[in-house]
Amino acid sequence: AVFFFGAIEVSGIPLSIVDVFHPKHEKHVRRGGGWFEYEKASPLCRAVNELARVCFAAAYLPLRAVYFPWVVGSQAVPDMLATLALPQEERPAAPDAALYGVIGFGIAFSALQMYWGKLVFTQVLHVLAGPKPKGE
Repeated sequence: AVFFFGAIEVSGIPLSIVDVFHPKHEKHVRRGGGWFEYEKASPLCRAVNELARVCFAAAYLPLRAVYFPWVVGSQAVPDMLATLALPQEERPAAPDAALYGVIGFGIAFSALQMYWGKLVFTQVLHVLAGPKPKGE
């Protein structure tokens, strides 16, 4: 439980910082452009945003894209299946629907984490490749 409600959320901290600087918030600010404008004008804000992006990718890829599906597949799903194999009298607080729900949602969220991990990894590769020369 600590993993699902704590450890994987580490990547959310730098993501929140990155989100503050995202241009999508520009239209919600009445005067000026908000943090998006500060990020464009301030080397410090730009550095904070870039550091947060690196920290997000460094936290997300191993924790959510790799370890989360591994924990679901190697621990959560086998535990749910083992609990389902017990007679109902031995697990009165664990109805079948709840256990199958954990299995289904665990698999679905694992697929989402891997898909989003692919998107993050693609962005990392794009950044590492550097800007394309003009004319390509």
